[in-house]
Amino acid sequence: MGYRSNVGLCFTKTAADLFNKSVKELTSLSLIGAIDDIVLSATFYKSEEATAYVWPSIKWYSSEPDIGFIMSFLGNLESEEYFLIIITEEDIETFGGYTDNPFCMSILRTIEIDAPSVSSTNKRLY
Repeated sequence: MGYRSNVGLCFTKTAADLFNKSVKELTSLSLIGAIDDIVLSATFYKSEEATAYVWPSIKWYSSEPDIGFIMSFLGNLESEEYFLIIITEEDIETFGGYTDNPFCMSILRTIEIDAPSVSSTNKRLY
């Protein structure tokens, strides 16, 4: 089981290139496979100046080797090279300062209903 989070990660082009290089330099085949799996499970966005990944429901635990690798990698970047949003059941965390990214990745809280409304005469709950 475990908790699931909504996660968005945006890199500058330079940071994305460095991330890809770092993954290629890994020697652990199981870690490479785990990182491939997590990257492939994301919705992927790319522009000339940035790359973004979005996971709408993922177990994002730094204790897992793949997530730990990503978090460690981010810790070695300059803040303005990435932006990470983690929305858990209890909290919202943000890391990095690349908030002026080309995808306008940000936190948005909404309530949406995709259904026709009920007529005004039927609004009572009792």
